[in-house]
Amino acid sequence: MDNKGQLYVLEVNAQCGLSEDENYTSIGAILQLSNVTFAEVITRIISDAFLKLKKKPHVLVKSNI
Repeated sequence: MDNKGQLYVLEVNAQCGLSEDENYTSIGAILQLSNVTFAEVITRIISDAFLKLKKKPHVLVKSNI
């Protein structure tokens, strides 16, 4: 995002993955160096999503999953 609030996207990865295996994804290597567990990262992601949902409840999308 630039200083005027314009958002730029470098790429969209349709097969992105989260793994604690540092040989599989870069997040695994980052976790190894940061002393943060994979469970902590996932918990933070889910908690943040719920906080954002509380602020914008109209964004909820029904899923068929």
